[in-house]
Amino acid sequence: ALGEEMAARGADDPAARRALAGIGDLLGAMAPELEAGRTLDTAPLRAGLEALRGTVSAAKGDPALRRPLAAALDRLSVLITVSNAPGVTAADEIVPPDLIATILGPLRSNLSLASVPLRHALRSMLVAIPALAFVAWLGNPFGHWLAITVILVLQPHFSATWIRAIERVGGTAAGGLVAAAIGLLVHTRLELAVAMVPLTLFAFAVRGVNYSAWVVLLTPMIVLLIEQIDPGANQWVVAASRVGFTLAGGILAVAANLVLWPSFEGNRLGAARRDAIAAHRTYLVATFAHLTADAPPPEAARRQAGLASNNLEASIARVMMEPHRDDDPLLRAA
Repeated sequence: ALGEEMAARGADDPAARRALAGIGDLLGAMAPELEAGRTLDTAPLRAGLEALRGTVSAAKGDPALRRPLAAALDRLSVLITVSNAPGVTAADEIVPPDLIATILGPLRSNLSLASVPLRHALRSMLVAIPALAFVAWLGNPFGHWLAITVILVLQPHFSATWIRAIERVGGTAAGGLVAAAIGLLVHTRLELAVAMVPLTLFAFAVRGVNYSAWVVLLTPMIVLLIEQIDPGANQWVVAASRVGFTLAGGILAVAANLVLWPSFEGNRLGAARRDAIAAHRTYLVATFAHLTADAPPPEAARRQAGLASNNLEASIARVMMEPHRDDDPLLRAA
């Protein structure tokens, strides 16, 4: 269309003709990239576009011809820009990741007492090993429930440990009562086997839905299973042993989380709130810079703001699970 317009107006400006030919060459270079689904935002194409802008600016012919040429270059610039998916770096700016840094980076960040995973690993080791040694020394056939409870209840954050201890201990106590009630009603091995069928079905049905209900049903199921394996075992003793060792393990896990590098979420809530505010401020500045100036799309800032919001929500959720949550002024402010 531009060529027809130039011919109709009898334009003989060499610069305008060079610009028109350059646009054709640029479109020819873009075609294989578009067909292959690759980005157009590369240094050669950008350089070609800028060279064409200079050629159009040097044209001295009819302004009515320069305007369509400049508009065509603007459309090509938009096409080059939008060929990138949001947040994708230009093809020739992509830097291959450093393999050593990729491996050692997470290790360095976690080899510090400020790291929650490292503190949890050390805490678990310092509690589980003595618990296992005590169980081995005790020689009780059901003592392993103490070590199992410690390992299952102990969590990286105190709030999660507290909730899991309540669920585990409370569910086991309720399950012990259910096991004792079943023991009063059934006596033969056949009756025990029949009683285990609904317990097993319901236990595994609620396992992924409610942990407390799972523990309540799991306890009588284990007690009845032991009675099947060892017919001489006293169901009351088995149930009491499971409740007692589970209670001791839950208390030990909560105490370990209180004494060994306690991880209260209230101490981190303020930092999470400040990080979220700062991330959204950065996102706001980047958005206005993109709208009012020649700045890149704020995709990275948007992702950081979303991540900071998610971290703040998770922090608030953990604080609300802690027993002293009502005394936290930051939680009320959040």
